[in-house]
Amino acid sequence: MRNQEILSLDGDWKLAAYEYVADRKDVQPDTETLDWMDAAVPGAVHYDLVKSGKLENPFASTQAAHAAEWVAQTDWIYTREFELEQELSDGAAFALRIDGIDTYADIWLNDRLLGQTANAYRSYEFEVDASMLRAGENRLIVHVKNHFRMTEGKADEAKRRLQVSRNPTAYRGKSLIRRYQRNFYSNSSLLNLGTGVLGIGIHKPVRLIAYPKLRIEESYFSVQQLTASQADVRVEVKLNRPLSEIGQALTIEAVLQQPDMRQPAAVHSAAVTGGETDLRLTMQEPRLWWPRGYGGQPLYRLTLRLYDGTTLLHEIEKQVGIKQVEVIRELPNGRKTFYLQVNGVKIHARGSNLIPVDYLKVHDTWDVYERLFRLMQASHHNTLRIWGGGAVETDKFYDRCDELGILIWQDFFLHSNTYPDYDPEFVEEFRQESVELVKRIRAVPAWEFCAAATSRWKAGTNGTGRPTWTGSTANRSSKSCFLRLRPPIAPIFHMSSTRRTEANGLNPPLRAICITGAISIMRRRIRSS
Repeated sequence: MRNQEILSLDGDWKLAAYEYVADRKDVQPDTETLDWMDAAVPGAVHYDLVKSGKLENPFASTQAAHAAEWVAQTDWIYTREFELEQELSDGAAFALRIDGIDTYADIWLNDRLLGQTANAYRSYEFEVDASMLRAGENRLIVHVKNHFRMTEGKADEAKRRLQVSRNPTAYRGKSLIRRYQRNFYSNSSLLNLGTGVLGIGIHKPVRLIAYPKLRIEESYFSVQQLTASQADVRVEVKLNRPLSEIGQALTIEAVLQQPDMRQPAAVHSAAVTGGETDLRLTMQEPRLWWPRGYGGQPLYRLTLRLYDGTTLLHEIEKQVGIKQVEVIRELPNGRKTFYLQVNGVKIHARGSNLIPVDYLKVHDTWDVYERLFRLMQASHHNTLRIWGGGAVETDKFYDRCDELGILIWQDFFLHSNTYPDYDPEFVEEFRQESVELVKRIRAVPAWEFCAAATSRWKAGTNGTGRPTWTGSTANRSSKSCFLRLRPPIAPIFHMSSTRRTEANGLNPPLRAICITGAISIMRRRIRSS
């Protein structure tokens, strides 16, 4: 059995403003008297308000931008009813998968609280017991909460310790809310409207999925040794339950195959003996993945199968590339340098920084991304930096980079600001966000490395008397994440640049021309139709 999408919940929803009642915070919102309007998911509340004639395009002028500030300072209720047209298998586990919510939300299914969200950079998966689903009509309610109410209790300490104002649309919000960082107004904004227009809502897909109850939960593919004639690769597999709970003899099989070849390039099986199963495969005459301009981009299909004897329990597939990347920071004579070496060849990186294609809902339809990729191809890109002020891209986006030979420089999402490394909640949220990001990207063939942040600030080093802040927690969290998850190349923990203090890193070896900027500005115009 493979993972199966039972039902996509994208498309038409209903949306209404909601007056939050403090003493009912753990109770499902009363929706009977709300003033509903049509909404789209994925999307953003601003788009729905404009289409309903309740809001002027906030990017039409500075006045309109200020007039739209109330949207992110309001609680909102999304609701959708759906019917299940197929019977639910007794041998499956079910989950509600939400790829992203901006930002704080409670999720209710048929009057029962499924879970909560607190980070727009993360995806969430909530277990759904089969008894929670009805044979007929089901109702999903998502209570998206006022950004600023959720951080108000931390505002005074942030002002004192981080020296940020209490203005929630500026540095305070940027410090405390884990969402698209450049959206906040920090003396400037991408459109220079004099304020930040913060998106809010369900901005990524929502779907109901089914899994086998015993399944492959994680897998990690890496090239261990590579020569012109042979590649030794490693596949690490982790199940969703510890071996002590399983009580049966299980086997995992790994098959590597090129799409245009009938015979597998390599096959290996291993018994499940612990928390992780380690499979080693040897490939003869491997076809190497190269950045654009240096060779082709052959992609292998990796199939992993979990067996109980001869019974297939679970199967997953992913595309992988055979390559080795090294970050060279010192020449043999000891001189400092910085360049990438792919499959032993020094690479001239040519590319851009990517900013989100939409200022409010962050992502857009795939045709917008295809336009970006055509521009990258026309300008001979082979490198793209996923900027730390931006947002997490989709698996489809990374797959396209694999196919086109565009290396990914992935930033962690810290940008031009101080952050509350004194707050255990923030540190843990950032840690989980970082772990999820690395797990997603570590086996992407186009991935080259991650950088800890972009243009971070240091306080207390310029004679102002501000408290010392060095971003050490961000570095520690990123570093521990990398060491534990074992990416196949040396990670970079330096920031790309440092504000208010001495240089503390190397700027990206890219022509950061931001060709996507012009397109992003065009897309920020909210369409009324």
